[in-house]
Amino acid sequence: FQNRMVKWVASLYGIDDLGDIKWDDMFIVYYDEKGQRELDLHVDGSQVSFTLALNTEFDGGGTYFDIVNTTVTLELGEAVFFPSRLLHKGQAITSGSRYVLVGFLKVEGP
Repeated sequence: FQNRMVKWVASLYGIDDLGDIKWDDMFIVYYDEKGQRELDLHVDGSQVSFTLALNTEFDGGGTYFDIVNTTVTLELGEAVFFPSRLLHKGQAITSGSRYVLVGFLKVEGP
């Protein structure tokens, strides 16, 4: 999985040396209607961020991008990659539980 993602990001950003792309962090975020329902507007501390949908048994949710005033909703297994400096937030779920894999990459080199 990680090698395929690195190759895809390299092609997307025109990076020739795959060794220049480093995984910064990756973890699962859990949203629940009775607990953490959303995540406030923020930027991430890496260069490239992604969110991968791990389930669909919830209502609401999605990733909101302030610059385009749009919420991206994903089907199971779909991902959205974006520059980490974009202001974004996790939209509130209204029922169920939402699981997403989030990851961050840094690009080193010239």
